[in-house]
Amino acid sequence: MAWPSANTFPFLAAAPVLAAPLLSLAWTIASGAGACLVWAFATATHEGEVHRWDFAGLVTVVALTAIAAFLNRMFTREREQLSTSREVAEAVQRAVLPTVPDRVRGFTVATRYQAAQEEALIGGDFYAVHDTPYGLRMVLGDVRGKGVQAVTMVNTVLGTFHAEALGKTDLPAIVHAVEMQLQDVKSRREAASYEDFATAVFAEIPPGRPVLRMANCGHPTPLRVDEGKATPLEPEEPSLPLGMGDLAGPDVQVDQYELPPPAPRSYCSPTASPKPATRTASSSTRPRR
Repeated sequence: MAWPSANTFPFLAAAPVLAAPLLSLAWTIASGAGACLVWAFATATHEGEVHRWDFAGLVTVVALTAIAAFLNRMFTREREQLSTSREVAEAVQRAVLPTVPDRVRGFTVATRYQAAQEEALIGGDFYAVHDTPYGLRMVLGDVRGKGVQAVTMVNTVLGTFHAEALGKTDLPAIVHAVEMQLQDVKSRREAASYEDFATAVFAEIPPGRPVLRMANCGHPTPLRVDEGKATPLEPEEPSLPLGMGDLAGPDVQVDQYELPPPAPRSYCSPTASPKPATRTASSSTRPRR
């Protein structure tokens, strides 16, 4: 309006195209209609003359508005499909991961699950806490990859842990049972991969004993948090990840840590605040490599 000689057509033509991926269908069409009205008004008031190329510009804006409306419907449909896929993935993830009680045997338990990437749908992380006749038993781990294949391995690990934690008397026996189940799943899979594995930390607190026994199967080192200071609980000899135990045998290294004295707001989990003490191994210890 201020500079009649200036060509504003590119700005008007861009309006509906920019609105298509950002706004609704109604606003996309409205932006195109508004651009047409502005173009018509500017053309009519420019020196009082209307040329053939002025009609060509108007037709171009109308055509771009139609294209923008079509693209808007495509974008809307894809967003709806993505939203549905994420809702299904979240439902599957909640169904796979068990509900952890707030308190078990006098210990406060807290968990949080958050995907590393917003685009990630079904991840391979897992955790579980069970109160058994042999004490409080926990597992925390991650399966390589994501998707349906990861869910299958997570179900195998958690299902086996739940069954064996209630019946096995020692921690190495539980780890060995989970290892055998994963080996069986891999053997029955058509496209079995040697890279299919899961890292995990198995831990237990025996009844009446202020100790934490832990077996680390290739998982990132848990942390001991005490008075604002985090200390890694490095295993004396880490075991191989689950699913790769056939490369080293059934031996499982178990480390033992003393628990701190009871105090308000004390937490105990694989990443809680045990105090390092003497480390003990299972009856059969894997030789160093």
